Amino acid sequence: MLAATMSPRHLLALVLIPLAVVACRKDRGGGSKSGEPAAAAAPSLACPPGTAQQHDGAARRWCARPDGTMHGPVVEAGAGGQVMLRGEYRDGGKHGDWTTFYDGGQARSEEHYDAGKPRGTWVTYFADGKHSTERLHKPDNTVAFRSFRPDGSKLRQGVLVDGVEHGEWTDWDPTGKATVSQYDHGRVVAQGGGYPAVVGVPECDEYIAKYTRCIADKVPESARQPMNEAMQATIQAWREAANGPGRDSLVAGCKAAGEAAASAMQSMGCTW
Repeated sequence: MLAATMSPRHLLALVLIPLAVVACRKDRGGGSKSGEPAAAAAPSLACPPGTAQQHDGAARRWCARPDGTMHGPVVEAGAGGQVMLRGEYRDGGKHGDWTTFYDGGQARSEEHYDAGKPRGTWVTYFADGKHSTERLHKPDNTVAFRSFRPDGSKLRQGVLVDGVEHGEWTDWDPTGKATVSQYDHGRVVAQGGGYPAVVGVPECDEYIAKYTRCIADKVPESARQPMNEAMQATIQAWREAANGPGRDSLVAGCKAAGEAAASAMQSMGCTW
């Protein structure tokens, strides 16, 4: 069997296919690349008394005291000079409203802080203004999370504890059918049918379930650990993408990764 002759390095490369797809799509979403125009200078700031305006070249400007403590407004500009981020620091911590923007000026995300501590409801938006995700920060430091499809229908709902799923989570498919799963600090302990809601994007969760089963059943033991570690890194990257505006591109990326891996893993006796 080819699996027995493949080196761990080659096997590891297979599991990194989806991670490379996510990284590529993230790169398209922000930051200047070679050959693109550099960001124009951000607007000047009205800094509080005792502070002075600082900058990191052109894109980002903020106010700081002589000892370097950030205090006052902060703004970041994109290509052409339009504002891409606006917020405020108080005594070194984020404070008040923090907003990021799409290229066209529409709000991309809204966050709220009180002396560095998250508060209230945080929202990310699709480019048309519809809600992509909502995070309600509660006094007990848990977060009530909801996400939506571009058409406004529900996608996921549950509670985050220390940034990961905990307790009961509900996933809705495109027809509105709900699947309820139970989590224990990010680990799926019970599922209501279908594939485990590891990421919350069906195409990604299906791929993860099939790939990890193939690793356990067909991959030589010497190669399993690095492949499983790489898969965990992939899952983490997918979770981050799934909880923001990048969710749309993640669906296509997981489909492509699944198709590529299905072909590559046939030689190991894995079929899906």
